Amino acid sequence: MEIVSKDMAHEERNIPAMIIAGILTLRNNAIGYFLSALLSIKLLTMLISITAMMVGMTNNGVPPTVVETVLFGLFNIVAFVNVVFAIRSVRA
Repeated sequence: MEIVSKDMAHEERNIPAMIIAGILTLRNNAIGYFLSALLSIKLLTMLISITAMMVGMTNNGVPPTVVETVLFGLFNIVAFVNVVFAIRSVRA
């Protein structure tokens, strides 16, 4: 019997939401733009928390691998740029 936490089940809903947001954004739908910006910010905050966890691991003597460090660093940069573009595209 596999035990899945409530948080993990909640995170599985992000992928379909991102796909729907992408399709709606490509169709120039206002809801798609809103969802894209919202999910981009959520992704950025999750990546920042993972990076903070990696720093905590290093402080406790369990350093992450070089691959993890590089990949999550790149993911953070891409997510940050994505959020900047999403926020700049919002018009009043």
